[in-house]
Amino acid sequence: MLLSDEEQRMLDGEYGPGTQRAMAFLKTLGEALEAEKMVRVTSTHILPDMPTEYLEQMTEGVAAMRTMVSLMPCFDPQYWREQYGIVSTEELIGGVGLTDEKDYATNMAILNKLGVIPTFTCTPYTVGIVPRRNDTVIWSGT
Repeated sequence: MLLSDEEQRMLDGEYGPGTQRAMAFLKTLGEALEAEKMVRVTSTHILPDMPTEYLEQMTEGVAAMRTMVSLMPCFDPQYWREQYGIVSTEELIGGVGLTDEKDYATNMAILNKLGVIPTFTCTPYTVGIVPRRNDTVIWSGT
C-alpha cells in the first residue's frame, strides 16, 4: 500500500505512539482490502463506549484529532444508576448492555480532551454536520 510522506512519518512514530498504532492498524486493514492508498477523511462519527484500554492506546501522545469527530449516542451509566438504580454492566436496557461508569468517564475525558464533538446522535446531519460534495466521511451506524 502506497503511503504519503506524512503517513509514513506517522507509521514510523514521528507523531507519537498512539498515531503510530492507529496508522499500523489502518495500513494492515488497507492491505487486507487491497487498497492502493489512503484517502483523507473529512469527518468521522464514532461510538464513545469502545474499550477504554484500546482508546488509551490509540490516543497515547495525541493532543487533538486530525479530522472532525462526533459521537454516536450511548448510555451514560451514571445517569442510569441515578435515575433507575441500574448499576451492573450485566443488566440490559432495551437489549443494550450498559458501559462501566469508570470506563465511560475515562473515555469521555479522553474524547473531550481531543476535541471530539459530543453530538450523541445517530444522525449527525440533523445537528448541522452535513457532508459537502467530495467529502469523505466515516460514520458508524448511520
